[in-house]
Amino acid sequence: MKMESCTDITLLIEKSKGKKLNWRERWQIKMHTKMCRFCENYNIDSKYLDGLLKRITPRSLHLTQEEKMRLTANVKERLN
Repeated sequence: MKMESCTDITLLIEKSKGKKLNWRERWQIKMHTKMCRFCENYNIDSKYLDGLLKRITPRSLHLTQEEKMRLTANVKERLN
């Protein structure tokens, strides 16, 4: 099995925020972050920022599916 790129792993980390990953995706993140300190730090920082955002964002604020897809596309575009 090939090692995923840092871009692939950061996308999986972000994907995990919106939906439950399958075992293979979780395993890919775990193995990659054991070998890559940059992605490990990204994962830690991302969780920290999500926690902060949950505390300051009103619970009534929800994105539509279209807005989520647009934001996801924007993130993917910027990572490439």
